[in-house]
Formats: sequence, C-alpha cells, structure tokens
Amino acid sequence: MNAIRHTWLIPALTLCLILTTTLLFTACVREYPEEGKEVDPTEILLTLELSTAPAISSSPVSDYVYFIIELYEDQADPEPVFHYGTGAARNSSGTAGISVSTSLHAGEHTLAAFAVSCNDSTGDDSVYELSDLRNITFKGGEYPGPTPLKECYSLTTKIDLPYEVWFASDTLREELTAPVGKVEVISEDAAEFVRTYISGLSSVPALSDENMDNYGLRWSYDLYCPVGFNAVTGSPNKSETGVGFVTDLTPLNDEEILLGYDYIFVNGDATTVNFSLNLYDKTTGETLNTYGGIEAEIFKGETTTLRGNFLTVDREPGVNIDTEFDGDININI
Repeated sequence: MNAIRHTWLIPALTLCLILTTTLLFTACVREYPEEGKEVDPTEILLTLELSTAPAISSSPVSDYVYFIIELYEDQADPEPVFHYGTGAARNSSGTAGISVSTSLHAGEHTLAAFAVSCNDSTGDDSVYELSDLRNITFKGGEYPGPTPLKECYSLTTKIDLPYEVWFASDTLREELTAPVGKVEVISEDAAEFVRTYISGLSSVPALSDENMDNYGLRWSYDLYCPVGFNAVTGSPNKSETGVGFVTDLTPLNDEEILLGYDYIFVNGDATTVNFSLNLYDKTTGETLNTYGGIEAEIFKGETTTLRGNFLTVDREPGVNIDTEFDGDININI
C-alpha cells in the first residue's frame, strides 16, 4: 500500500529536474540579436587616436595633413575591412592629429596609416597618388622637384582585439613617423659664382633672387632612386634609374646659395643616394658646371645638409659603368 502512495513522486521529481536543467542552460547561453537589429555583442568599438611626428624641416611646411587609414583582418587581404580619409590642421608644434572610431570583430588586425602634407583639409593637392596604400607613387608618374608637400608620415602595426569580453571597447594611440629623410645642398662659393658667371658688372653685387633668375640646377640621381612606398608593409617598393628634377638657385646670404632639396623614401633607418648637380643657363640651355659623384647618407625623419663649392668646382660623376662586367650589382635602397 505504501508503494502505491509514493508512485506520484517519481514524475514530479523528473519534472523538477527538467525545469532546473533548462533554467541553468538558458542562463549560460547569450542570444544573438536578429540581423539588422541592435548591436552585435561580439564586435569591439575601437577608437584610433593618431598623430604625426613633428615636421622634419625647420623651414615652413604645409598647413594641413591628410590622413588615410585602413584596417585589414589579414595583411595579405586585397581589401581592407575599414577605410577612412580626413584632413587636419597642423598645430603650433608642426604636428597634426585625428580621432576616429569603428566597430571590428575580435581577432588580429593590421593597421596601415599614411599621412601627406597638403595646403587644405581635402588633400587634393598632395603630390602622392593615394588610391592604393600598397602602391603609393607620385601623381602623374612625374618625379616632383623640391616641395614641402613631399614630407609624409606612415604607421604599420598589429592590433589584437580580445574575444573574452562582449560589448567591449578599446583605444589605440599611435604616432605616424616619417618614412622619408630630407637632403639639402648649400653651395658656399656664392661670391665666386657671381664673379665667374654674372658678367658686365664692375663690382660683385649683393646676392638676390633677381640676379639668380637666369640660372638653374639639374639634380640627376646616378643610380636607383626610391619612387614608391607600401604603407601596409611600411617599406619602399619601387625604385627607378634616370630620376631627377630641375630647381632654382636661392640665395641665403652673401656666401651661400641653396641648390635645392629632396625627400627620399628610406628602407630601414638609413639609405645612401648618389647624384650629380649640373648648373645651366636658362636662356641658352648651356651647362656651365657639373659637380658629380655626390654621396649622401639619408636618415628617416632627419635632414642631411651637404655643403661645398658646388657651383664653381667642376667634378665629373664618380659612378662609372664597366661594360665588361658580367655579374650582379646589389644596391641597398
């Protein structure tokens, strides 16, 4: 009789066990929101606070910097998961900064950022073609002469966003540094140059832009010159021979004339370039003096200044080609 009375306990206990298990299971499971509704809790809100290093040159540079930012889930991916461009004004210290936020799924990402000097916030007057951060070149395929708009800044870094926390946020603060170095040439024989080339004068005149107007200078790189950059890998990716440009002579004082300057992409911390300077008469096109075999070591983010009597001392280029040579020429760019 007792056995019959307690048989109702078995179904009741079974029901209680099922209810308890269901509650415990549902307490451990998080539901994903329906597509298009609310926020995906697996995404992390990432805020990027990026700024440029101070300008390389102490002379005036552009008023603005234009930033291009891309995020890749894998560095080898052909397309970024995030692309953003914006301009920012330089502050009194010559730097510029931006802040931008985006949502990304957890995991490893590659951040590639490139910033160029420009005269307004649109970046339209940049000398660089920026449609592909893996293949940054000069607009129109033409190598520009001396211009502060060649100063640029780059950043490549890995970002690891953790999986552990949902509805998370993170902030990354980084500085873009110059992938280029600057080289400038100052001739210290200004008085001798005036005596030699400016004829019809009874006395040596004071140097001015006016009496320099008839003369120009051709820079010619003797070997390979870097002309392209990959901002995703953070290194130069293209070099060419036959690179050069034409520039004016700019008097600095009675003894010194600026013969121009250039910005060079640097692979590693430093690179070496070889070039020649050809002084010519703008009216006749006649070459008046050649100073060749100049070697300059250029460092990232720094200015290398070369001084000498480049206008009145004739020196043939020091790089010669041996036509009998049948090996490989290795050049570190």
